[in-house]
Amino acid sequence: LSIVDLAKKMGIKPPVVMVVGEVVSLRTQLNWFETRPLFGKRILVTRAKAQAGEFADQLSNFGAETLVFPTLKIVPPPDLSPLDAAIAGIESYDVLIFTSVNGVSYFRQRLRALKKDLRLLKGLFICAIGPRTAEAIEDWDLRVDAIPTEFKAEGLLALLTARGVAGKRFLIPRALEAREILPESLRDLGGLVDVVPAYQALRPVYKDAELERFFGSGKIDLLTFASASTLRHFVEIVGQERFKSQFKESQFACIGPVTAAAATALGLKVVVVPKDYTFPALTAAIVDYYQNLA
Repeated sequence: LSIVDLAKKMGIKPPVVMVVGEVVSLRTQLNWFETRPLFGKRILVTRAKAQAGEFADQLSNFGAETLVFPTLKIVPPPDLSPLDAAIAGIESYDVLIFTSVNGVSYFRQRLRALKKDLRLLKGLFICAIGPRTAEAIEDWDLRVDAIPTEFKAEGLLALLTARGVAGKRFLIPRALEAREILPESLRDLGGLVDVVPAYQALRPVYKDAELERFFGSGKIDLLTFASASTLRHFVEIVGQERFKSQFKESQFACIGPVTAAAATALGLKVVVVPKDYTFPALTAAIVDYYQNLA
């Protein structure tokens, strides 16, 4: 048989590189591709479609095969009037709090739609829940006044409490449905808090054929989740029967303790939670986990 015949017989298709001769003996030194720490691992990414790519690329750079399966669909809220009213009265607030990149994006979109500009935000104390949210704000050429050391609502609360809350007015543009610990705690401390929906996170609809394409064959080594809602939506999308039969014994990586607690409450095996609640930190923690298993 010729090389062409062998390639056809083995189902080898371009692109492919063939190595012939003594250089084959250098395989262990030259084989950088297969020696990457996540090589051979199939990892599920459940972020919203517009945001999944960057995280998937980070994992792929370490050798993982990523399956992007969004369990959130980010859209405007059903009623924009509360957000519009807050923007119209923005000068009455002392503190503007962003708890997600999506909140920043949709708040900015609404400013533009109302033909307002960033001068409206002059004098506001602007808080971001974490570095990625801060980056999104700074993309406007705005300064972020405070980022908590712990990138979650409790961290923001501690930061704001240290500055003094009583009598101050807070505006929080956020998801239609979200944890209430921050606004409720600020109110308990005497703050005047307006929570306005800037966007909503819906559950995408998948056809049975799509679910079969994603999950019908091949083991998924690790499922990643960035919020309790992405996990809840995943269970609802795949259905209880498939979830229990196919994923109950799977391994899970969660971006922070709140998401991890939601997974643990379902009896799931959470093996990765990064110390910093960011996607680069989650990627690094996943790499560390598999390297420690080697």
